[in-house]
Amino acid sequence: MKIDEVPPLVVAARLNEEPGAVYLDVRTEQEFSRGHPAGALNIPITVLAPGSFLPWPNLKFIRVVQANIPQEASVYVGCASGHRSLHAAGIMKNNGYQKVANVGSGFTGKKGLLGRLAEPGWLQLDLPVDSGDGGERSYEFLLARAPEK
Repeated sequence: MKIDEVPPLVVAARLNEEPGAVYLDVRTEQEFSRGHPAGALNIPITVLAPGSFLPWPNLKFIRVVQANIPQEASVYVGCASGHRSLHAAGIMKNNGYQKVANVGSGFTGKKGLLGRLAEPGWLQLDLPVDSGDGGERSYEFLLARAPEK
């Protein structure tokens, strides 16, 4: 299945032009609170495993997405560099979301083989950024709107 990849500058323009378009940040709550695209929703694709600092698949991910994002919305899925978001976009496509795209270089940009910035992300491009949990856009709030089935 093909997932379109869209650069941050194009995503920022589309968010302003497309009514109902959504930026879905799939980074952890901790990453999100340190800084995220202005107006982004936070639904992490991974959470910390109970009693450890190891990433664990968020088994509630698609349920929370479906409870908070209409299937007909244009959704731009981002993470730090574009890897986790590509996985999340694939899950969404498999669950009926047709207008979903990966934010190619994510929030902090793609790194090259030597660890240097190879492609700027949202942050390096000086696009609008917020910090904090996001209030009604936070994972905690969105999770509460997704009752167990």
